[in-house]
This record gives sequence, structure tokens and C-alpha cells, in this order.
Amino acid sequence: MRQLIIILFCVLVSCVDSESFKYSSLSSEKIIELDENLNLIGGISSFCIKGENKFIITTTNPVNVIEYSSNGDQVRLIGNRGNGPFEFERPSIVKVHNNKIYVWDSMLLKIIVFDMSGNPVKEYLNFTYAIGDFIPYKKNRIIFYFKGGHPFIVGIYDLETERYLHQSGEPSQEHNLLSMNNSPGALLTYKDNVLYSSFDDLSIRLLSINNFENFSIQNIEYGDFVIGDVKDSKDMINTDMNRVVDYLMKNSYISNLFRVDNGFVLRTVNGSLERKENNLISSAKRYVDYFLLNENFEVQSIARDKYNIEELNIFSSFKEKIYTINVEESNNNYRYILNKIKFD
Repeated sequence: MRQLIIILFCVLVSCVDSESFKYSSLSSEKIIELDENLNLIGGISSFCIKGENKFIITTTNPVNVIEYSSNGDQVRLIGNRGNGPFEFERPSIVKVHNNKIYVWDSMLLKIIVFDMSGNPVKEYLNFTYAIGDFIPYKKNRIIFYFKGGHPFIVGIYDLETERYLHQSGEPSQEHNLLSMNNSPGALLTYKDNVLYSSFDDLSIRLLSINNFENFSIQNIEYGDFVIGDVKDSKDMINTDMNRVVDYLMKNSYISNLFRVDNGFVLRTVNGSLERKENNLISSAKRYVDYFLLNENFEVQSIARDKYNIEELNIFSSFKEKIYTINVEESNNNYRYILNKIKFD
């Protein structure tokens, strides 16, 4: 039974003309190259910074959770593949919080908790929907960003009682389709609040983390962010996947939200992908816009980057810095590089 909550709306608007906005430059700083001294890596699905340049990755080919040192060496493999207790089939999201490692298995729909040495502590099984992202909060709570047709966008789950305390945000038909992109969604905690954006709405929503009251919205008007109308996303998915793919290729979406020095960064993907001969996909007209926001969520500038369809497009933040892992190819040899994103 859903709890009826009276919500106070406060709507703020930042208008950004794509012809007149202020630009910031974007660059990346190479931190380390990932070694394969214990196991081969491929299909990195997520990573999380554990400490100063120490981090953990999840991979799908082969299936592994791997801890790395600050030198880029593999320190240990965490957990094992399987469908038994404390095992995973598709580890897709990893987080570190309060000296614990949390791993989400997107196939078995469960969270496995390990200690910092990789020993299993507990697992939580009572989940029925796919998620894009999650954030461990305080001692026994998890904040989820839902995918897969869930009736809400975000929710807070209590690990002790194993039930949802709050859920909020009504997903649109457009959001449901865009959630099929390989992006986690915009989710962040800040000063006892949850900040999030739906995939199809260029806005930031702020909710009290305790009771989801005092709801406010920061709208950003930006002409390059284009969303086409969808009447019935479920019917499209069930009957016409070609239309779904075309929709994903032609429309914008919000992919991530980060906390940085003196503000926030909202990452959006704009423009379109195009089909070429032999079913090849061109990303020449696709690009990424990073909205640099101040503490009041006002747009200060925008940094634009090219969209590379072959990149992993995975990110992690640590101490208000944004990190990403990129793939470099030379003579059919692939190297994985941990980089820090910098805005000037």
C-alpha cells in the first residue's frame, strides 16, 4: 500500500541558449593503466574508487569482481561466479561504503555485501526490478534508481526490515524507453537529500532523504536536448524493437549526475546516431554535454565532448572528482586506462 505524501513543489528555471552559453574546456588526466596480473579483464560494467587511486571493477567477460592497487595491479578477486549464496552471475554495479563493498547482480537481482578484504558478509535477495544505480546510505539503507518498467524512479530501501521506506518519481513513457540506454541514470546524495533526474527530463529533483517531502525541481531549458513523444513504451518494446532502437538513436537522454568542487555536473547525451551502409553506426552527430552547475543548481557553463560509441562510458566519483575508464587500442591490443576528468 502506497503512502500518500503531500509534496511542496518549488520550481526554478535556468534558461540556456545553445548559441550563447559559456563554454568550459574538458580534458582527461591519465592516472594508471589496469594490469591483468591475476586475471584477464573484458566488458568492464562498473567501477568504484576505494581510496587514493585504489578501485574495484566488475566485469562481464569473464565474470569477475576485481580489486586494484594504486599502481594498477590486481590485488584480489572478490567472490565467485555462480547462483549459490554469495555468488554472482552478472555483477554490474559496485559501491564502497562504510568499509563494506556492495555488488549488484543484474541477473540474479540481488546485492552481495563483502568486507574490505573481500570476505562475504551478507546478501539481499528480495528484489524484483532492474536498477540503473544504487547508493548505500548511512548504516542500513540503499537508495535505488530503478529501471525496467518500475512504477517509480527512485526509492529508499531498509536493509534491516528488507522493505522500501519511500519511493518517488513517476516515470514517463519516454523515460521507460530511454532507460534501455547503457547509462545508470542521474542519482546523487547531498546534505541529507536525494538528487535525481529522469532520463527524459532536463531537470534536477531534490527530495528529503528522510521522508521525500519538500520536493523541488531545477529545470534547465536547452534547445539541444530533444525528446520525441512516446505513446506506449511497453507495446513498442514487446512488438517493435526496431522502432525502439531508432528512438534510442535519435533522442537525447540524461546519463549521470556528479558532485564536484563548488557545485555539480549533469552529463547529457545529445544529437543522434546514424545508420550507414552494412548496418554500421556513425556517432559523428552525437555528442556529450556536461552542465557545470553551482551550489544553487544554476548553469555556469557547458563542456562538450564527442560521443564515442566504442567507449565504456562508465564513471565513478571520489572526493568531488570524476573518474572514468577508457579503452585504448594499438595493434589489436586493448589497454584499459583509469582517467580523471578535468574542467577548465
